[in-house]
Amino acid sequence: MTDEAKDKLKNPFKGYLANLKKHKSAVNPVHEIVNCYYKMNGWEKMPK
Repeated sequence: MTDEAKDKLKNPFKGYLANLKKHKSAVNPVHEIVNCYYKMNGWEKMPK
């Protein structure tokens, strides 16, 4: 196994922030999860 592969296993989030900066138009993944959760529970119909 190469050092690079070991690095990836050690820290899968390495370079994640760099990727986020590259794709500024990308939706925040946490936001996406919350939105899906709201839709699943039908909460988006509730008054804010």
